[in-house]
Amino acid sequence: MDTLLTLSTESGQAATSERSAWPRFLKAWVVCTVTLLLVVAGVNASVDPFFMFDSPLIRGFNQYKPATQDREALAKSVLLPRAHFRTVLIGTSKLQVGLDPESTVWQPDDKPVFNAGLPGNTNPTTLAVLEDALAAAPVHRVLVLLEPVDLLEPFKPFEPAMPLRHTGWARLQDLLDVTLTRDALEASFDTLTEQRTALPSGLRPNGQMYDGIFRGPTINEGPGNVFGQKTPLNAERIAGMIRRLAGQPQSPIPQLEVIRRIIALCHEKDVQLDLALAPVHADFLRLVDLAGLWPRYLLMRKVLARAVAEAGGGQIRLWNFTGFNAYSTEPVPPMGERAPALRWFWEPNHFRPEYGQLLLEAIYDGRGGIGTLLTPADITALNQAQTTAMEHDRTAQPAEWARIAAALAKANAEADQRP
Repeated sequence: MDTLLTLSTESGQAATSERSAWPRFLKAWVVCTVTLLLVVAGVNASVDPFFMFDSPLIRGFNQYKPATQDREALAKSVLLPRAHFRTVLIGTSKLQVGLDPESTVWQPDDKPVFNAGLPGNTNPTTLAVLEDALAAAPVHRVLVLLEPVDLLEPFKPFEPAMPLRHTGWARLQDLLDVTLTRDALEASFDTLTEQRTALPSGLRPNGQMYDGIFRGPTINEGPGNVFGQKTPLNAERIAGMIRRLAGQPQSPIPQLEVIRRIIALCHEKDVQLDLALAPVHADFLRLVDLAGLWPRYLLMRKVLARAVAEAGGGQIRLWNFTGFNAYSTEPVPPMGERAPALRWFWEPNHFRPEYGQLLLEAIYDGRGGIGTLLTPADITALNQAQTTAMEHDRTAQPAEWARIAAALAKANAEADQRP
């Protein structure tokens, strides 16, 4: 009997001890979890890999933000209202890399300048970014770079894009994403480890992208390889465009409505607006001609010039930096050759900051020999001059044309095999 009582007593004590251990375990677990989350949040807030917390930039600690290279929209959604800028640059990644908000071309009334370029930006997104910018700061001047290839696409109805800046629950999700997630912590560690690099990547606080994203591959692989990776993608898009235009070669030029809205918004806000067809290497225009789209390219320029003149009342300037000229026709070294980078372009779609400086000087300082104003009165002569320049390039650089013709033929063959 005594033994049974002893066993019963010990079992009761054990059960009591086990029951009392659970609250202690849960308390310890909660404390550890909260502490861990606070540590993660503290690291992410101090390193601030996406500019979300406006933490001080410290050389050797968090000056470079490589993680923003894949999260440009998130970073610029917070940089946009913070910059208090007077001038905003809007367009795709080529503008994001190629145009410097710290250029010497900007006058005191233009500063500060913010680069709001985004990769894969479309004309509707440009309008959305412009609306956000005008709501966030007393904007004085706007430069919009238009993508020639987008304006060649068959007609598509205008559909407004989502705003760049998030509010409400979406904003809270952004904060949680950059504060408490493993991805954010990995981004912080990447930020810390990339501070001593000679080829920084990611965004600057003024929105411009460091050119390490192109400089690194160009040094390691050679400019011919970098061009060789991009040209097939351009050829694939042009091959698809040929098929989308089949049976409707006179299809309306797309997105003129959104350009009219951009002009109307700048008129309403009394903002000085310049529109420009963005520079591309001649490789892209060779694709356009070989695909039989040269007449459509010339038509696009003509229709665009007329639309801007009508909507802008003669107050909006439309610039052209797309074409065959001394800058765009620089020969591409063979693939596999460790040649120096081209002087003006990283690859067919992206121009270097050196070219961007000349572009800004043409628009704002009157520099000649690089860009031209497109007006309805001059467009016929300008189109003829471009056709002449194209034919001259065909004669002068047959090997370059043969290289592009091979890329387009391959893209067409692959497109024909798809269902």
